[in-house]
Amino acid sequence: MCAELRIPPPALPSLWGDAFREVYLPIKEVWSLAQSLKATGYKIALLSNTELPGVKFFHATQPNIFDTLVFSCCEGCRKPEPRIYQLALERVHSSPDQAVFIDDSEHNLRGAEAVGLRTILFRSPRALLNDLDALGIRIPSSTTGIPPTRPV
Repeated sequence: MCAELRIPPPALPSLWGDAFREVYLPIKEVWSLAQSLKATGYKIALLSNTELPGVKFFHATQPNIFDTLVFSCCEGCRKPEPRIYQLALERVHSSPDQAVFIDDSEHNLRGAEAVGLRTILFRSPRALLNDLDALGIRIPSSTTGIPPTRPV
């Protein structure tokens, strides 16, 4: 709004940023899994529908494990629009058939599938590790912090 009106933004703290900081709970096993994938040689992108306070919070608090960061508020498009997925693919120099998109929203997965990406619905860290394994992407659970499954 301030940019449209060509006025400087207020110097007040962001209520949305404060609220985001209070409720955001990273899933540590997922971050460890991403680090393990990167260490194995995979390109890792973060694609998020968020607003500027979320971007600032992410840059201030999250590990630097991503090859690229794609935030909807910075790009002018959002999931499930095809362009946002194409941007992420371009930035990691990948084609859809070489990539996997992981999200907890089936709506966003359908958008990714429309551009040719393989997708995984995130349900839990263990399920994600199993789903990646089913695609031939094998990461030792000892490097992810995800306990191994026990035979029944």
